[in-house]
Amino acid sequence: MLGFGLAVGVAALGIAVGSSQQTPVKSGQKAPDFSATGTDGKTHTLSSTTKKSATVLYFIKEGCPVNHRAAPFLSKIAEKYGADANIVGVYNGSVDRAKAWAKTYKATYTILADPDYKIIESYKAPYSPFMIVVGKDGKIAEVYTGAGPKDLPKINELCSKNADKKMVAMDFTGAPDGGG
Repeated sequence: MLGFGLAVGVAALGIAVGSSQQTPVKSGQKAPDFSATGTDGKTHTLSSTTKKSATVLYFIKEGCPVNHRAAPFLSKIAEKYGADANIVGVYNGSVDRAKAWAKTYKATYTILADPDYKIIESYKAPYSPFMIVVGKDGKIAEVYTGAGPKDLPKINELCSKNADKKMVAMDFTGAPDGGG
């Protein structure tokens, strides 16, 4: 079993990827189910996160030099649209470590603890930041290979639709280009 430190490195930025041959899930596939404790203290499953709308799964690796640059943009999106934005972080550590990360980077969305890398490995997230959109139907809708200026406007649009609110114009200057 590959660890998140191996499976979710940032290859393009010089962080080793454990399996460069690992291919993430693809659009149209049924999303792997999961059950994990969030920073809100609740247990979350795939069906509970996609119950009302599409979900953005944002894969976070502790110590990744790129996530700290992407996190403020995702928090800003979540702030603008509230809980209906439906952004859910997946963190490669314990609930306590996920809470510490959320506090440090001022995350305004729930983060799921994945200390055993079960979610990370089931989605085959090859590095961080990495985002996968799961539709209400439980299928992979989109796979984003980073959290950069070309990905974040699409996430912003999706979250505005999820929240049924007018899309807020945002400046994504400074967001990291890609992930791995």
